[in-house]
Amino acid sequence: MAKKKTHTDALKELIDTSIDVTGSAAGTGLGLLLAGPGGALLGAAAGPVITSVVKLMAVEIKTRIIGNREEVRIGAALTYALIKIEEKFKEGNEINSKYLDDNLHNQTRSTAKETLEGILLTAQREYEEKKLKYIGNLYGNVLFKEYNRAFIISLIRMIEPLSYRQLVIIKVIGDIDKYDLKKPISAPTFDIRKLNSENTQANLDYRIVDDDIMAELNDLKNKMIVKHRGGNPENLYYKDILTNLGKTLYDLMELDSIPDVEAVACSNQMRGMVI
Repeated sequence: MAKKKTHTDALKELIDTSIDVTGSAAGTGLGLLLAGPGGALLGAAAGPVITSVVKLMAVEIKTRIIGNREEVRIGAALTYALIKIEEKFKEGNEINSKYLDDNLHNQTRSTAKETLEGILLTAQREYEEKKLKYIGNLYGNVLFKEYNRAFIISLIRMIEPLSYRQLVIIKVIGDIDKYDLKKPISAPTFDIRKLNSENTQANLDYRIVDDDIMAELNDLKNKMIVKHRGGNPENLYYKDILTNLGKTLYDLMELDSIPDVEAVACSNQMRGMVI
């Protein structure tokens, strides 16, 4: 007779399926931790509570009809979130207790449960799998903050349609001094050395930037994640800064950890060519 699967089994299966995205060391280590004595994240009073939340959601997800790759994505985001939570616990941080209360303000589910489902559904549909780490980071970090429920849900809804390159753009603008957006890439037919300093500055104000990168930047501005500090034309992206909302996403998703080689490639596109 087959042994009945436990909630821990369901969670471990999700983590195990994600190994080709998250890496074997992360997935296996976390799986062993959760399957060990007590089966709970260690290091904090809220460890057993949040682990119970995650296990219940794992069981619910496992009972739904999802494709194999969708399960991998869900498992990856969940793994990254749990790794981040465990890191926070080891640093001595505690989860905001109001997020674990099922009965707060007459709500039917705790903020931790409802937002975790939102994170996992976002991951399920995310075909740009490089986003999964940062989606998981959002959940792992936001539990330790002091935000209201509606704001957290709005963040989850906001990140779903963003492309991975838009996350890289946020990284670049968030650390804009590191990436020299003020210096354009000279067009092949344009010798900038032949201009005097006054004309050079004038020409730096008019650049050719690919339509696709402009569209993604403008979308970030429409979403109030990025704003222009003023002046024309608006494709001088070295004048762009993150809004408070953009800074929040940058911090919670830990976008500073995006590989620098990708940020450099993106910043080159943003710099454009002088005309």
